[in-house]
Order: sequence, then C-alpha cells, then structure tokens
Amino acid sequence: MQSNIIVFLKIEENYILSLLLLVLVIFLPSTTSITIPDSVTSIEYKAFSDCSSLTNAYFMGDAPGNFGWHVFESCAQTFSIYYKEEKSG
Repeated sequence: MQSNIIVFLKIEENYILSLLLLVLVIFLPSTTSITIPDSVTSIEYKAFSDCSSLTNAYFMGDAPGNFGWHVFESCAQTFSIYYKEEKSG
C-alpha cells in the first residue's frame, strides 16, 4: 500500500513543522511521496533521512531558504525531487 503526505499547513514556527514531519515519518514508514507547499521556508537536518520507502518529493514553490544537510539521505534508491518549471529547485 502506498502512502502520500501533503504538508498543507502554513506554520510560522519551524520547530512545529519539524515536529509535525517527524511524527508523520515515524508513524507512516511506508510513505512514498511528500508534497511540500511554497509556504515552507525551512527543512531541518535529516528531516526525511532513512525513509527508505520515500521515492518522490514535490516542491510547489522555490526551494526553502534554509535547507539542512542530509535531508533526504538513505531514501529509496529511485528517489527524485520535482519542482514546478517556473520555480527554482
């Protein structure tokens, strides 16, 4: 069974977003896809590392200004990042 996560909240505090993502990743280990809206401005260190089922990340806006190290480390071997043509990845 495939599972997708769409981050749809506009959260002002990066701590809350990091906590939300941590909970989602821990409790949905079969997640294969995540969609990150343009309201996300920061993705912290190793936010999605070791999510071995994660194959796709879709950015709806520009890449976040604060993008930590090893964010997608050890995801699926076929892992890919996608972003809209008019945005910068």
